[in-house]
Amino acid sequence: MSGLGQRPAGLRTLLASELRCWQLRMARWPWWAQVCSIYALARLFSLLVFLAVARQQGPSPWGGAHPAYLDFIGIWDSAWYERIYREGYPEQIPRSADGRALENQWAFYALFPALVRLLNALTGLEWRVLAPLLATAAGFVA
Repeated sequence: MSGLGQRPAGLRTLLASELRCWQLRMARWPWWAQVCSIYALARLFSLLVFLAVARQQGPSPWGGAHPAYLDFIGIWDSAWYERIYREGYPEQIPRSADGRALENQWAFYALFPALVRLLNALTGLEWRVLAPLLATAAGFVA
């Protein structure tokens, strides 16, 4: 070792060589396989981040402490899409006592919940399984 906390030059060379080997191997793949593999690695990274954060999550207005992965990713905007999936849109914009519009489903498009509903009819799987799968598949297609 050339200094405290540094890797030996041989290990550094070995890692660089292995990385270069993977780059050359991937360069022979079709472009779409390269893109999909990078996307898959990004999704894997996101999964690991969400799992780590969910383990640290305390109680919140949306659920208890340390939620399971599918429960954890089911908050934020996906909760509004789930409401559209289950309830549709309100007939009128909900308003507070002073007339201001309240948060509601009208801020979100209907296509994603409609596709999940179609997949539910075809497979019988529930929202919390189908929605993340569809979102991931749509990301691959994009």
